[in-house]
Amino acid sequence: MDSSKRSLAGIALAGCVLAVLTVAMIPVRAELSTATDGLVLVIPVVVGAVAGGFFSGVVSVVAGFLVYDLVFTPPYYTPSVSSAENLVAPAVYLVVMLLVARVFAGMDAARREARAQKDDIRKLEEVDHVATRLISAVSHDLRTPLAAIKMCASTLRDPEVELTSERQREFAELIDEQADRLTRLVTNLLNVGRIRAGALEPRRELVSLHDVVEEAVAALVPTVEPHRVTLSLPNALPLVDVDRLLIGQVVFNLVENAARHAPRSSPIVVSAREASLHTIEVSVVDGGPGVADSERAAVFGMFNRRDGDGGAGLGLSIAKAFLEAHGERIWVEDGPDGGAKFSFTLPAPVPLEYERLGDGTNTCR
Repeated sequence: MDSSKRSLAGIALAGCVLAVLTVAMIPVRAELSTATDGLVLVIPVVVGAVAGGFFSGVVSVVAGFLVYDLVFTPPYYTPSVSSAENLVAPAVYLVVMLLVARVFAGMDAARREARAQKDDIRKLEEVDHVATRLISAVSHDLRTPLAAIKMCASTLRDPEVELTSERQREFAELIDEQADRLTRLVTNLLNVGRIRAGALEPRRELVSLHDVVEEAVAALVPTVEPHRVTLSLPNALPLVDVDRLLIGQVVFNLVENAARHAPRSSPIVVSAREASLHTIEVSVVDGGPGVADSERAAVFGMFNRRDGDGGAGLGLSIAKAFLEAHGERIWVEDGPDGGAKFSFTLPAPVPLEYERLGDGTNTCR
């Protein structure tokens, strides 16, 4: 709430309290001393100062002073007073209540500042915790490809080591593969930054799901052998209204996750179906150990690693964030023949058939 709205709220609340107290005391004002009236009218001043700040407290003091003078100081309902004593009392009330308003407003401001500092400290601690977990998660993933690149590069440039053309080509391919691995890791780290900064803004366009999936699977080579991935996509799927790069990264992360947990001999199946008139459901099924019911909610958490997982624990959480940025969802369940089945939805606002050549069940080559 901004300061002006807070001040108005404080004034309104103090006015309500002042009105209630005034109505309650009028029937017995003849029996009450002016000092007692003044003490009771401290309450709306405190309420105004605490709820709305010093300005609200000042307005409450002025209103309370007028009520004190007109309603509780004889002669009633006139600003004139009958004696010097009655003149002094409202003046003292005015001065004291201004001091009270200042004190309580200052106390409230101090509490708010302390609360803000506490929130800042908590946020800093959270950032430090995330940074520590991030460093721990990626240290191994950075060290392994860097060591491989360093070893290959040192061997290639060593004049005393004689290598055949075939061995040189293998070393060059290994350097290229490990450089791609580093690129993917850095991309994931950048994505983490975008997610935490709330800077995910999908650039939607109508695209072919076939093209998005095929590009993502092709980018996985040589990390995932092409023959392991089977695409089971209907010939005529509607175009999907998505950010091509973000959804491509979702497919990439899910297939890479499947390859990491499934035996090398088992296939990975990427399929899609029309779940409703405007929704496409995409699934990635592997032949791995699956995900236990108790772990299915946590599996999409950042830095979450399953048993035997050598990754940084970012892929699934990034996939979930990218899909949620589109207003879609992702979940995991048991595969039809065991293993894990990760499924997610995509919007298909235009029910257009997209014709493709082939029988719709292709093995990526």
